[in-house]
Amino acid sequence: MLHRDTANTNATCAKCDIGFYNEEPGNETCKDCPTGYYQNEYGEAYCFGCMPGKYQDQPGSISCKRCSRGRTFNSSITRGTSEIHCLACDKGQYQQNEGKTFCLPCLTGRFQNQTGRSGCKDCSIGLYNDGTGKQECKMCVTGQYQDELKGSKCKGKVQNMIVKFCHT
Repeated sequence: MLHRDTANTNATCAKCDIGFYNEEPGNETCKDCPTGYYQNEYGEAYCFGCMPGKYQDQPGSISCKRCSRGRTFNSSITRGTSEIHCLACDKGQYQQNEGKTFCLPCLTGRFQNQTGRSGCKDCSIGLYNDGTGKQECKMCVTGQYQDELKGSKCKGKVQNMIVKFCHT
């Protein structure tokens, strides 16, 4: 922006406001930082790009927005310009923090049967889950049981059964 000192008729330049930049010295027009970028300092000649896990969908911004909990940033995108670049975590996964670039698998004894979640659910009593990243828990086979929440294996032994086929 250009300001004139009317007493001395000298031109003086004021710094661009935050959210704006001016890459051409002497030019009196400040430009909005474009979507996907921000500027949090006065008088800069450039804008910063949003880092992975963040996006900015409004021009002239002073910061970037974080992807929500339960979502991860689409790694095939260079610069986040919209919330659509934040993808829901798959079933069997979660993300409890904002602005992350990855989802975590549910651990043994836990599961997640919905997308875009910030946590996993515990396997109920009578059910178990012996792997990570699962979408559901399994029932114990006959002769075994699970008497705890978040069970990762069944208890008790299954008797080996010998089956004989008789010819008549």
